Amino acid sequence: MASRGPLGGDQPRGEVEVVVVVVVVWR
Repeated sequence: MASRGPLGGDQPRGEVEVVVVVVVVWR
């Protein structure tokens, strides 16, 4: 998975945010 955020920039937190969103949605 590429470390790219929704803004279309190099964001190391992009992966973490995606994981958090998935966990919240899957709860």
